[in-house]
Amino acid sequence: MAIEDPPPAAAEAPRHPDRPDVFVSYAREDEPFVSTRLVVSLEAREKDVWIDRKDIPPSADWRERIERGIEAARAFVFVLSPDSLVSEQCRQELRQAITANKRLIPVVYRDVAPADVPDELNRPNWIWLGDGDDYDAQFEWLVKALETDLGWVDSHARLGVRAGEWVRGDRDRGFLLRGSDLRLAERWLAAEVSHDEAATPEQRDYILASRQAATRRQLVTVGAVALALVISVGLGALAVVRAKQRQIAEQGRRTALAQRRLSDSRQVAAEAGVLHAARPDLSMLLGVQAFRMAPTVEARGSLLTEQAQRYAGTLARGTRVSRMAFSPDGRTLATDGNGERVEVWDVARHVRLASLSSPGSIDGLAFSPDGKLLAGAMGDAKVVFWDAHDRHRQVAVCELPGAAVRKIAFSRDSKAVATAD
Repeated sequence: MAIEDPPPAAAEAPRHPDRPDVFVSYAREDEPFVSTRLVVSLEAREKDVWIDRKDIPPSADWRERIERGIEAARAFVFVLSPDSLVSEQCRQELRQAITANKRLIPVVYRDVAPADVPDELNRPNWIWLGDGDDYDAQFEWLVKALETDLGWVDSHARLGVRAGEWVRGDRDRGFLLRGSDLRLAERWLAAEVSHDEAATPEQRDYILASRQAATRRQLVTVGAVALALVISVGLGALAVVRAKQRQIAEQGRRTALAQRRLSDSRQVAAEAGVLHAARPDLSMLLGVQAFRMAPTVEARGSLLTEQAQRYAGTLARGTRVSRMAFSPDGRTLATDGNGERVEVWDVARHVRLASLSSPGSIDGLAFSPDGKLLAGAMGDAKVVFWDAHDRHRQVAVCELPGAAVRKIAFSRDSKAVATAD
């Protein structure tokens, strides 16, 4: 729906020619509007716009250049019109932007039916820039969408480009991150839980491979330092009994190696702790690496903490859970957080299977031993039953005389239930 009041002017974005502010996807029929008004307005606000009419040289592979443009852009603007919705090229560009987890900004130039629009473009607020709309006020909303959380989006685009180069380069180690770049990338990855544009699988693999390569380099450095120490002690041992000096040298080498391993183990365990809440998979790998270096208290604690987190398992970001019940086979979990809706989850894949409404506030949940029914106890002396096998449809609501029902349990043969206040 249209937005009545324009937002305040946002801060200007830093310009990076290799990382354009926005990629514009449009149908050829809408080219006059895109070229003479939309792009002109964006460039007047100092936005770097990627558009095929000016960013693809005549001799270039145009499909590859479009893919690179989407990969590098901070945001993806889709110009909605009846022609763009049936354009295969526009749909291909949209699929790539979705795969790259780009910020999607739908701009309506000509009216379309919401039912004809892909779900990914129906979720964000539409910006109306058609002939009958308040162009200036709506354009301010477009600028604000482009300038929201610039640091995060800029890092997303930069890491997307570098990860893409790494993949296209057959995952050559020369493309991997090092030093401060790697530490900044790991912090960026740990902060993805508070942003809409999540990291792509390629970006996660790229950062993890960079950390593993850095760990290998550290181990090589440890070996080089230990070797240098042995040589130094060996040269000094020429003045004394060789057998005794060899013993001292070996002891020194082992001590130095052990101390360095302890130091490296504690450092990697600390990095695992930073990623524990946001990236448990990466945290677990770093914890294992730290324990292999040296079984320090810090490394052992990192592994135990991560293992406990895996058993605790958060099923969805921001999900509030007050009551829960596992199915008899342990594959399904029912939870209730707001008292009037029950969520059903796949435990192994951590995905929602169903969202069940109830005729009242839920105070207790239980699966039948045969796994066929899910029952919910309601505080207003009712019990609701759902079919656990047939798409979790509601099959019955039973009213019980007497006090409120807050606890419920099935008999072993699944033919009876007991309730309690």
